[in-house]
Amino acid sequence: MGNLFRRFSLKLLFWGMLTAIHLHLGLFCVEQVGAQESLPVLNLAKPNNGSGTRPSQTEFELLQQQLVVFQERLSLLIEHHDEVTMTLDQRTLESIQRENILRDEVDNTREMLDAARRDAAYSRAPLSETYNTFRNNESQFWFGGTLAGGYTDLEHRNSTFSAETLSPHFYLLLNEHFLIEANPEITAGGQVDLESAQLDYFMNDNLTLVFGRFYAPLGFFNERQHTSWIYKSPDRPIMFQQVFPSTTSLQGMQIRGARYVADLPLKAEYAFFAANGYSTDESVSNASVAANLRAMDALGSDINNDKAFGGRLGIQIPTIGLISGFSMMHNGAYDRDNQFGLELFDIDASLRQGNWDFTAELATVHQETPTAPIRRFGMYAQAAYRNFTSRHPVAEKLEYVVRYENVDFKGIPTPAANSNNALDRNRFSTGANFYPYPSLVYKLHYIFDDEHSQRSTQGLYANVSLGF
Repeated sequence: MGNLFRRFSLKLLFWGMLTAIHLHLGLFCVEQVGAQESLPVLNLAKPNNGSGTRPSQTEFELLQQQLVVFQERLSLLIEHHDEVTMTLDQRTLESIQRENILRDEVDNTREMLDAARRDAAYSRAPLSETYNTFRNNESQFWFGGTLAGGYTDLEHRNSTFSAETLSPHFYLLLNEHFLIEANPEITAGGQVDLESAQLDYFMNDNLTLVFGRFYAPLGFFNERQHTSWIYKSPDRPIMFQQVFPSTTSLQGMQIRGARYVADLPLKAEYAFFAANGYSTDESVSNASVAANLRAMDALGSDINNDKAFGGRLGIQIPTIGLISGFSMMHNGAYDRDNQFGLELFDIDASLRQGNWDFTAELATVHQETPTAPIRRFGMYAQAAYRNFTSRHPVAEKLEYVVRYENVDFKGIPTPAANSNNALDRNRFSTGANFYPYPSLVYKLHYIFDDEHSQRSTQGLYANVSLGF
């Protein structure tokens, strides 16, 4: 009886171990479970055919096989435990390293802030500024500008070197809120034009109030690309010679600014102005007077008390290099008798992608006259390529440019039309620019000019422009 009880207890112990390991390992040891299930099952309820004192040889072998399976499962469990322990140790170490890095960054930030507080530039204002918040004893003056000259050689015309032009820029920063700027243009013949003379009041980061004579915010070229070392062709597009003149400057006031829209990579630009606008003191019954916008004075006093209003709304998407906008100007009456009005509309777009630069702009002007109204239309599209990543010292400084232009006019009598104010034409130009350094450019282009009412011309345009 004692032998039978010991044998039954031994079997019960092994089956208990089997059940416990099976509950802990589960799916992890499915292959070993299959191996265990393939073994014959020992029937404990069936009496042994032997003497009753010892297990039979078959039962003993089954028990040994089961013990081997138990040992394999235990080894797998120990290996799994070691892997989990190593993973946890590694994560703990990484967490400690991150904590140390963050602690160092916090310490560095505190030191930088402390150094900034102690820096002399952030110390208390001098005594002379205690009651003078304009801080005009810290004014800063800056002088720069553009020097340009050119050469033309067109068929049916005499070749000539164009008059050099000096366009200095003067900036006087009174304090953090006020800036005075002026830009006269001086030609070799001694003519001086005041293109801008204005006072800028920086109201905040997104608004600036401007008083005086300023570049009209009409389109992209007139305000931002009118400087010769910035635009990529030897001469300005013909739409800015005949549709509306560039540079167009106005006498008045404007409010302008830019800001990002919410958290989007999108910046909104806005500029609104009120000014004297275009006006002429001559009789507009003369067709040549009405046709020549360049001769109209936008600097002096208003001759008819009818102001010009307008502005530009634009967007920038810096992530893709896109700038685009819509501009308009309601000029009101441009004659002394306050009878004939003028309106201008402009759409511009610029895209910069890697080595490529694309620019396009179109404008239309609707002008009332004593006879038929005048409609002016002009556009240009330009593409430029420069391999900034080239390792060749010359190729990296070369830029290749192509441009297409078109102007079209209705309502201007043929005798009043000429190359200065209104002449239907298409123009195509191509050429290369060379930049010894960023603000010095040599331009050499070949131009095909198809004048609809006259014979077409073609030839060379060259220009040298220095920004300083």
